[in-house]
Amino acid sequence: MSKEEIEEIVAATKDLRAFQNAKDSDETLALLPMLSRGDIKREVSPMSNIIVDKDACEGLSDAAEVVLHDVDASGVAYVNIYWDASGVAEEELPVLSLMAALLGSVDTEKHTYRELANEINKASGGIAARAQAVSRSYDKYRPFLAASVRTFIANADESMAVLSEIISQSKFDDEGRIYEKLSELMLMKKEWLVARGHTAASLRAEAGYSPAAAFDELTGGIEYYLKLKEWHDGYEEKKGGLIRKMKELADRIFVSEGYTVSVTMAREESEGVLRAVGRLMECLPKGKAEAASPARPLGVKKEAFITTGKVQYAAVSGIYSGAEERYSAVAFAVAQLLNYGYLWEKVRVTGGAYGVFGSIKPNGTGAMVSYRDPHLKRTLDVFSSVPEYLRGYAPDARELDGLVIGAFGSIDVPKTPRLKGEAAMLCHMNGVTDELRQKRRDALLFSTADDIRSAAGIFEEVLSTGSVCVIGSEEKIRSHEELFDEIRTI
Repeated sequence: MSKEEIEEIVAATKDLRAFQNAKDSDETLALLPMLSRGDIKREVSPMSNIIVDKDACEGLSDAAEVVLHDVDASGVAYVNIYWDASGVAEEELPVLSLMAALLGSVDTEKHTYRELANEINKASGGIAARAQAVSRSYDKYRPFLAASVRTFIANADESMAVLSEIISQSKFDDEGRIYEKLSELMLMKKEWLVARGHTAASLRAEAGYSPAAAFDELTGGIEYYLKLKEWHDGYEEKKGGLIRKMKELADRIFVSEGYTVSVTMAREESEGVLRAVGRLMECLPKGKAEAASPARPLGVKKEAFITTGKVQYAAVSGIYSGAEERYSAVAFAVAQLLNYGYLWEKVRVTGGAYGVFGSIKPNGTGAMVSYRDPHLKRTLDVFSSVPEYLRGYAPDARELDGLVIGAFGSIDVPKTPRLKGEAAMLCHMNGVTDELRQKRRDALLFSTADDIRSAAGIFEEVLSTGSVCVIGSEEKIRSHEELFDEIRTI
């Protein structure tokens, strides 16, 4: 390139930077049509959580709870059964997650796994199992092995019969099939670390101080991937103990006492479905979980994980005090301001990242994370400046109204019948009532600039108490290795 061409490119880049950093005039912004806060519905949409008399349901009297979500699902029933997993020790959690992933993908006493796939498709719209932690606060949780079934109401008996076969007759002794699925799961999780690295980094950082996040990390995060790789690479040596442990966990988990049932469907059509669930439970042995040691936080630290990727996912996550009193839906407005304002401009527009996210959660945690980011230290420095930015935030009335209205776009998202039921059940399990939801909604609808600025203190606590996790390229991580307590390759 000639000297003149290079100078043209430099000048064009300067013009672009100036354009990116320039703000639209008030006159220009006033030309945009805009809703008012009065256009926003004030009342929350009530959740449907009907506590069913379990003693009146055949086969369900030993349940901890049976909850019906009265939603018109057009002849479909969404059934979730939560078996108590509090008897699963911390070191067994990765095995629990693997066992759940294998259910429906290994032979049973009646069918090969290929035949079983046909039986599942004939009887239902899908059957799946997962390890799940339910928590209202970051520092405690309730662990479950949850099974989900989608079925036409007319096929409820057949669907529950297939689920019964899967949980009580699965054969975990086919070494070749288990190795095949182990390889598949390991590769899928590795791809997840590259494609969804921001999720992995954020979870890992939160697991540093949160037992609830540590459960999720051990059953689905980086730590779970490392365990899958360990089993895969040392399969001949480890397969015997792994198979024995999966069989043992299945026997301990799938019992007919202490479980919780959630059913989403029209109330007037629920009797037959609940009866089918009851018949499933009557086939299981008696027993209750004996409490074991829960997952412990991994420890607050600054970690980096080197991958073959060329971009970074940088996350910081920490806690803030008084979440029960301080948290409200104003958090959605703060997220809107950061994700489409300050962080967007600093990390995405001028920094070149594909995305960036900041959040305050009701469980007493907050986080910031970048997505496909060419930078590392620069982004962490931007995160550190968020409290100062929030403290100086001074919007005019129009800007504040736009921020609040935009935040409701993240709250009032249309939901399918299945998602309505799952959201209602999660609120029920966490003790979140419609009254509390209304209180939080009102706080956002009538929020002021002072409410937004008050989040500065929350992010100060998050930054001072939190962990850092970066997933990215060796070149970038090694060039900033002084930032980390530990660097590992995955």
